[in-house]
Amino acid sequence: MSAETLRTEHSRIGLGWGDLLIAHRLSREAGPPLDEIVAEVRRGKSWKEIVGDRMDLATLVAEVQRSKEIIEARGEDKGPRTTGTSKGSGRQSPGGGGRGSRRQ
Repeated sequence: MSAETLRTEHSRIGLGWGDLLIAHRLSREAGPPLDEIVAEVRRGKSWKEIVGDRMDLATLVAEVQRSKEIIEARGEDKGPRTTGTSKGSGRQSPGGGGRGSRRQ
């Protein structure tokens, strides 16, 4: 899934980035549609309740942690570290930054 698709979904669904990542992982690994999971979150259910018997909670936590590490390593969706103009496409994502904005 592209970063742009995730940004659009993030805006449309209204969950935080972490909850969106968990919802996607659960949907992919255990099969319930994303909208069903989002509805359960909005009803105030905990992730433990939502996961229930669909899959092992420890497995989900490990998958989410691995995804988080990959995202952080790539740094695609981190905001800029300094102010000023940046080189690139001239577009800025809703969260700021984007590809190529992270200084090494």
